[in-house]
Amino acid sequence: MKNPILQARHDPAHCLAPGLFQSFKRGDRKHLKLDVTYDFNEDTSLRFRGYEPLGADDLRLLQGILALAGTTKTTIPLSQPESKSAKQLVLFLEPKDHAVHEHAVALRTTIQRLMAEIGYKTDGGEARKDVIESLDRLSNVTMRVVQNTKAGSIHLLSYFMDESTGDLVVAVNHRLTQAIMGDHSYTHIDMREVRALSTDAARILHQRLSAIVGPGKQRPFNLDTLISYVWPIPATGSTLRMRRSTLRAAIAEIEKTGGWLFTLTKSGAYQVGRRSVGYEPPAPAQPAAQESLL
Repeated sequence: MKNPILQARHDPAHCLAPGLFQSFKRGDRKHLKLDVTYDFNEDTSLRFRGYEPLGADDLRLLQGILALAGTTKTTIPLSQPESKSAKQLVLFLEPKDHAVHEHAVALRTTIQRLMAEIGYKTDGGEARKDVIESLDRLSNVTMRVVQNTKAGSIHLLSYFMDESTGDLVVAVNHRLTQAIMGDHSYTHIDMREVRALSTDAARILHQRLSAIVGPGKQRPFNLDTLISYVWPIPATGSTLRMRRSTLRAAIAEIEKTGGWLFTLTKSGAYQVGRRSVGYEPPAPAQPAAQESLL
């Protein structure tokens, strides 16, 4: 099935928070937790906490959810959800303090469609199990936002499976909602590129660069800066040499998507350019009635 979705709107703070999404060795995830604080600007700070850290597989799934949510733009007022499904989603989001006064974009879809959107070749067996586990990890992450004198907390997203239809019903936090709706700055994530990437390093680097380099723009980066985007904790010796090799392979993988060009300069830095084709701004978002899909 040919998928027409070309991009997802993502919150830059989620994209830029160092260590929010990581590349793990086998077995590492079970011994670690998530606790990342990121000062987005002088007025806004975000803290993400979860019982397990998030990996490139969770990143990929969240990108697919945002891409699909951008086609519906069904919104829920967190203070007054009306439908039964909306109330269930808000209950699982657990908005507190100022977050109660915000809205959340909600989506009704299927596991099959979501998996197709992010490039899975099959929607059954271990792949489906992995996606459900990823949904659980994402929905258990709590985000606390402090902005000027306002503060509030909410889960990264919430979801449930509709037993009567088999549908997957998802809602995302208010910052992701504002990005989807175009109510504040947002990052373009090209889903054609997401589906083409296969390694953790390439997926994490791709999202980080997408938040820094706008469509049709270019920026210089040294190799160690690019490495820090994938592995925020510094390393030396053989570990650093391995990271540099992995990073160069990730760069080649991103270039193969056709959307990016990495030019190595005489100084050893990379001039990173991003294509402009395929990023035409969508029409202004118009909130849909929450009962229309929920």
